Amino acid sequence: MPAHEISEKHFFCNALNTYLMEKFNYKTSCTSSGLGVNVNARRHKFDLYIRIFELGNQYWGGKALVISRIEFNKTRQGHGSELLSFISDFAQEHQYDVIGIEQASTFSIHSFAEKHGFIRLENSSN
Repeated sequence: MPAHEISEKHFFCNALNTYLMEKFNYKTSCTSSGLGVNVNARRHKFDLYIRIFELGNQYWGGKALVISRIEFNKTRQGHGSELLSFISDFAQEHQYDVIGIEQASTFSIHSFAEKHGFIRLENSSN
């Protein structure tokens, strides 16, 4: 993986960590960046898994931030919408082409994606 992509992933990881710590009043780090393009954030109040494709991706059609898992222990509180707003602002500031949601197969995730204007890719669960 190119060094530029690793640094962009860590930059996103740090920004997400700051956002989550402020939003949910945590005093210690909430996020970790795994191998490859993955960022994890897991605590009692949430479980997030986001993929970062800095140099473009054929499947997503360009530089992409992809939500692979989004769960909050309290639903219908606006946490997902606020997280999406944070991701959208980050994507715009850092010139990402796409924000995606993988495996939008449950009714709640499908409804969330539809509410926020996501479109379903042909022949896909994304």
